[in-house]
Amino acid sequence: TEIDLVRPDGQAVAVIPNAAAPAWSPDGARLAFLRITGKESSFFGENTIASLWIGDRYGRNARLVRKEFWDRVSWLPSGRWLVFTGEGDIFAMRRDGSALRRVTNDPSGGSIVGLWWTRDGSLLRYLWECDQEFQPCE
Repeated sequence: TEIDLVRPDGQAVAVIPNAAAPAWSPDGARLAFLRITGKESSFFGENTIASLWIGDRYGRNARLVRKEFWDRVSWLPSGRWLVFTGEGDIFAMRRDGSALRRVTNDPSGGSIVGLWWTRDGSLLRYLWECDQEFQPCE
């Protein structure tokens, strides 16, 4: 897995190896992305092990923000905080990885499959889906 950055004319700008899920800061100066560090197997299948990194707009000079990161990431419109999904909920933290807090407390057995900010940045919309096949979500 890699992130390829190209200009509108298709000219290659940068490649970030072993990376996924890029999210630009609102001002376009920083890029948050997942660095894929491996895979682990469990009864439910294979899970990707990733960590959250933030670099410049090309992913260069990146620094580790959080180990054992989960899934989607999105910047708050101010650019000072990030929200991300994990364990079926949404969490927020400062862009340096501090002040981690749980934002939602959704029922078990589901996952967040999308995050969207309202145009004015005052509300975060998200889509939660039950992902249990054989029993209802709690």
